[in-house]
Amino acid sequence: QSMGNGTISACSGGFYDSGSGTGNYSNNENSVLTFCSSNGQKLRFTFNVFNFGSGDTLFAYDGSQTTDSLLAMYVSGAGADVLWSSGNCITFRFKSDGSSIGGGWVSEYQC
Repeated sequence: QSMGNGTISACSGGFYDSGSGTGNYSNNENSVLTFCSSNGQKLRFTFNVFNFGSGDTLFAYDGSQTTDSLLAMYVSGAGADVLWSSGNCITFRFKSDGSSIGGGWVSEYQC
């Protein structure tokens, strides 16, 4: 699944920047995507790559909204990481500025 706006109900798959994991994302992105497990279990996201332009950030929230607790905030150069939800949803917000872009991120998720 590429970054965009909406909600995904599933228990496994890939999660990538808007460049689909092979291309660069764009300037001035501001997207919110929520993943909820299709079986009510917790979600685990395993991130392998972070390549952002300066000023670009991926936020992860523990729930179905950006007002839920912040789990993580990733900027360029962040190391590999594993995120677990405390419930059955994780929400991501990606914000890029207008000056530089990068290759984004590559991750996988499962219940």
